[in-house]
Amino acid sequence: MSDSKQTTRIDTGAAALWASAFVIMAMIITQASNMRLGNEARADVATVGSMTVTNIQAREDSDVLLVLNDAQERLYIFGLEQGRSLDLLQTQSLPEIFESARRSP
Repeated sequence: MSDSKQTTRIDTGAAALWASAFVIMAMIITQASNMRLGNEARADVATVGSMTVTNIQAREDSDVLLVLNDAQERLYIFGLEQGRSLDLLQTQSLPEIFESARRSP
């Protein structure tokens, strides 16, 4: 009786290529999980009396704060840079905004 053991030899070059492929695939999956798919909308809304306030993320480091005053029919637009400075950017009359929207094609 002959004792024949069959040994399988793994080519080190092929093993290195497979290992590299798995590492690269793991890196791709990790990076893809950090990506934002599309533009995520994020807004918080609060209403107190005739005032409605909402903030909208404009960029990663800045927000836009919108204050709607129903009593005065005005929209106030503030910029908030890195959570440090709040600057009034614009005020708009709501009747003028809607009238302008009606006139535009």
